[in-house]
Formats: sequence, C-alpha cells, structure tokens
Amino acid sequence: MRQSADKSFWLDLSDAGAEQRVPAWRSWMEASFPEYALLSATLGAGSAQMLSLGSARLWRLHLPAGLTIRAARGDHFQRDAFVSFQLRGSRTLVRDGREFRIKTGEVCVGKASPGGSETIYEEDSTLLLLDLPSWCVALRHPGSHSWQFHVSGADRPGCALLHDVLAHTLTIGEGLSPTERKVALAAALELLPLPLLGLRSMDAHVTRVERVLADIDEQLSDPKLCPERIAHGQGISRRRLDALFNGTLGMPVAACIVERRLARAAQLLHDPACAELSISSISSAAGFRDASHFARMFRRRFGKTPTGWRSHQ
Repeated sequence: MRQSADKSFWLDLSDAGAEQRVPAWRSWMEASFPEYALLSATLGAGSAQMLSLGSARLWRLHLPAGLTIRAARGDHFQRDAFVSFQLRGSRTLVRDGREFRIKTGEVCVGKASPGGSETIYEEDSTLLLLDLPSWCVALRHPGSHSWQFHVSGADRPGCALLHDVLAHTLTIGEGLSPTERKVALAAALELLPLPLLGLRSMDAHVTRVERVLADIDEQLSDPKLCPERIAHGQGISRRRLDALFNGTLGMPVAACIVERRLARAAQLLHDPACAELSISSISSAAGFRDASHFARMFRRRFGKTPTGWRSHQ
C-alpha cells in the first residue's frame, strides 16, 4: 500500500506474494472503507486507485474472485451515496432482503442500505466507483432522497457520458488543481440522474414519496411545517406516512424534513447571491425557528458551523 500525493490510499498486489495478499486486503479495507467488513478474503492479486474530489472519492478497483464484503447500516456511512460501473466481471449484492446480480456493462446508482448489505465477488471484477455524501447529491438534486438503488445498462448514451466523464477525470486527476477537481465533481453531479431516466423504481412506493418530497420542499421555509400537516395534505394518516418513508428512505417524515432543511441551508450558504444574508436569515429561510438550535444541528450534520461552512465553500 502506498499513499498518493493527495493522501488517497492506493493498492497494488501484482507483485505481492500469496501470503501477503489477505493481510493487505484487510489493511486496505480498514483504511479506505471502514464502514465495510471483509468476511472472506482471497489470495488473488488486485489493485485500487483513488482520486479525492473534495467530499467525494473516485475509484478504479480491480477485485479478485473470493472477496465477500459486508456493509454496516446506512446511517454509519460518511459517504452514503454512490454510482458504480461494472466494467468487468460480476458481483452479487444482497440488500433490503433482495438479491441483485450486477453484470458486466451495468451501472448502479443509489445509497447505502439502512439495514446494511453484503457483496460477493464470484469472479475477477473491475469497477469504476464514485462514493460521496448523500447531502452533497441533495444540494444539486433535491429529489435524490428517493434514489435508493437502481440498476441499468451502461450502454445507454446518458450512462456512457457519465462513465466517460468519471473515467477521464480519474485518468488526468492527479494533475488537476483543487478548483478543477471541484468543477469535475460538479459535472459528475450534474450527470448523475442520467442512469435513472426512463427507469421504474425498484420500490413501488417511490413515486408517492417523490410527490410528498415535492410538497415538503414547497413548504420548507414555514417553521410550522410538520408531519401531521403533510399527512393531511396527502390524505393519509401520520402512521402510514412514516411507514412509507421508513420503507423507502430509511427515516421517518420528521427526520426527512430536518434533513431537507439542513440541505437547503447548506445550499444557501454556498450561494454567492446569499453572501450578504446573516446566518439567522439563512436559518429562517430554511424553516428553523431558532438560530442557535440550527447552528448546533448544522454542525452535527456537516461537521462545521454554518459560518465555517460558508468560509470553506
């Protein structure tokens, strides 16, 4: 294992002896993906290349047959959203009580499963992977809370375009400045919905949830917005609405409202047009009653105070 100039962990086991490979895989997994547990390792060679894109990471992974990886609960992830291209080989993914076979030429877009998941590599595989925080996606695509897990063919033009942007960014990445890397991530985020266009959701309830999310977003600045009002507007009970949200998004309605308010505040703090607005005004615009409470919740969610976030952005 070696560390690149931007402090990204790389791995190359092509010259490693068989007795070195299993410990190397475990060490690399603990350092690079601490939310995952390596249930069974392999004596096969492999490699990993990573490029840091701010809060996101872009990987090219060559994984040998024989790896079985278990993921923690989705709420334990620092980067809980992803898009992955299966460039070679195949893998079996078990999540939410369902089994998915991901074959060569397919692309997955989604979020870490709230209940955890398991991945089995039955044959040598090559993946192009972008992993990033879901709040980062939500800033650009407010409806992304419903992107739980989707699989489509990477041969579709939109999917191919997203792949080419990611692959080329990784190829030239080490020569990119921090500003250029931010632009590259912004381009990838803009293209992220392309694999989803024209697809039916894996969950029959997602369309209903998307309508509710649109309703929430329209009323987000109102501090009196509450789950009961949303449920009444949808003509269903609060219990039914929470069951719908828990089953689709892995969180109740009240938690979703808070998440979207925090994402709205982060977006406003990032917007140059709002640079003259006070933190208190930003807090009110996102629907928070109390600026101090907002600041505490913001720091807990993003790891920075609202002022620190604005300065960093």
